[in-house]
Amino acid sequence: MRKTYLAVVRGDPDEGIVTLSGAIARDPLTPGRFRVARGGKPAVTRVRCLARLGALALVEASPLTGRT
Repeated sequence: MRKTYLAVVRGDPDEGIVTLSGAIARDPLTPGRFRVARGGKPAVTRVRCLARLGALALVEASPLTGRT
């Protein structure tokens, strides 16, 4: 099974496929949310820019690890 998400982001992402990695942990200030934090579990996501819409971009995100 493979998960793929579509997202509208602010900014100008790189062309092609970009691999993002970081440590994901629960956000102590907001229940139910997660954030990149020291001491979290490793997470890797591949992101590809599909379209640019002025100051926004449409991206496809595919998590490679099972993190939230």
